[in-house]
Amino acid sequence: MDNTATTPPTTSDAERIKARGAEFAEVLIEGAELTDSLRHVCAWLERTWHRWLDMPRPTWAAYYVPEQSTFRPSLIFYAGSRARFETCVRALADGAPKVGPGAVRKNVDSRDAEVVEAVRMFGPVKVRVWTARENVCSRRVVGTETVEVPDPDAPMVMIEREVYEWDCVPILSTSDEVTQA
Repeated sequence: MDNTATTPPTTSDAERIKARGAEFAEVLIEGAELTDSLRHVCAWLERTWHRWLDMPRPTWAAYYVPEQSTFRPSLIFYAGSRARFETCVRALADGAPKVGPGAVRKNVDSRDAEVVEAVRMFGPVKVRVWTARENVCSRRVVGTETVEVPDPDAPMVMIEREVYEWDCVPILSTSDEVTQA
């Protein structure tokens, strides 16, 4: 007969149970925060639905938060033109604070310098609108440079290529205040 079920837990068992209880409580808190954030996203979408009518269908995805070793949900909209991007940024800014958490930020995507994005956080839920940089910025040639590149007919060849900079103006008027990151 096995008597382990009647044996009182050891101190290490009690500590382990307490730690697991704390982890479980943390998961419940995170779940409640996520649920609340998703409700805010849904309320925002209901309030701004008329601005999204001519937009391509958004995509749900997940983004990784390395500091927390976790994934968070993200709603992604693609805007194929400056006019659509402006419409999306206006919709993102609807009800958003001007500064601080939840404010809309516009920046060049850190993973792809050819992409401009506007991002608004609803707690842990990210809503992201992106477009090609050329849709919202003007490319200006500032010079040339000579670089060595691989060639199928030779090991390396020297070529001259343009060096350019981007001129990006604010998407919205200053009264709409989108933070430029």
